[in-house]
Amino acid sequence: MTGFVHQALRYGSDDGFLAASTGFVRDGLDAGDAVLAVVSARNITLLGDALGDRSREAELVDARDWYDYPCRTLGRYRLYFRLPAGGQPAAGSVNS
Repeated sequence: MTGFVHQALRYGSDDGFLAASTGFVRDGLDAGDAVLAVVSARNITLLGDALGDRSREAELVDARDWYDYPCRTLGRYRLYFRLPAGGQPAAGSVNS
């Protein structure tokens, strides 16, 4: 387990998104990490299709729902990683 990792990704096409994100997610899953991908609805479909059966091992979440208000976003991260206020995460990878 690698601990909490947050990655932001710049891409210019569907292929660019998949080239960077698919391997990142698979590497996290292979390491036994919790993987949370907060992406657009379109990218949920693309990434889910690219991962195939492994997509069930990752949590793919629509960014519109996740990032609606900053205080809710922080609370969602805390809940996802079961963080106490101001605490350190147990483990996991986050790709956004």
